[in-house]
Amino acid sequence: MSRAFLVLVSVAGVAATAALGGAQMRRPDPSTMSAYVMGIFVKGPEWTSERTPRTDSLQAGHLANIRAMAATGALIGAGPFAGNQGYRGLLIFKDIPLDSARALVVRDPAIKNQRLMIELHRWYAPKGIGEAYAERARRRPDHPDSMIKVYTAMLLRGSKPAPLDSMAVAKATAGHLGHILDMMKDGTLLAAGPFFDDSPTRGICFFSTDSVTAHRLAHEDPAVKAGRLTIEMLPWWTAWGVLPPRSSVREMGQ
Repeated sequence: MSRAFLVLVSVAGVAATAALGGAQMRRPDPSTMSAYVMGIFVKGPEWTSERTPRTDSLQAGHLANIRAMAATGALIGAGPFAGNQGYRGLLIFKDIPLDSARALVVRDPAIKNQRLMIELHRWYAPKGIGEAYAERARRRPDHPDSMIKVYTAMLLRGSKPAPLDSMAVAKATAGHLGHILDMMKDGTLLAAGPFFDDSPTRGICFFSTDSVTAHRLAHEDPAVKAGRLTIEMLPWWTAWGVLPPRSSVREMGQ
């Protein structure tokens, strides 16, 4: 795991604990977490929903590049979002430099021709992503992928500005982290974690539940209720085993 991520998490925890008057902020055990790179495909300026020989060719090249990235071992998860919203799909890379991930994705003809664009983010999430899929592929190399639908919550920066009171910020952060931890520990979440940059997208959560339950739980997040975050729910199709069948995240001190 990148040392920078551990330092950032440690500093954030110390600052929040201080703001809470010494009370311990609930945090995941770093030994159960890892750094990744997340790629989010969005519609580009040349996007069209019309199917033509050109779009078929670009799609074939897009899928071929995903297979080529997976063959390098750097890409450990991928899949499209259902529907016709602006978000088109996700890529999950191992902890590689952002420039290395960018060098892989720009070979995609859909990117080159601006049918798609991609956002790349440093992501901090549970260990084990991609491992069950890799083991299944190793044991049954000729068996087709078993695709599953995973309800996904994009956590977006909310409309309500951050309070100037450090205690209020710490309490909101503590409530958000506690809610996420509880869901990961009881298996409601397969994986979740923040992006470490200043983009409007603050993080992502992958639910193991049906859509109604996922929507309810996502909106029960104290940070969402306080207006600090907003949610966009999306159904994501990916191969079984890309996400851990059950999160192995532990809480610090337990």
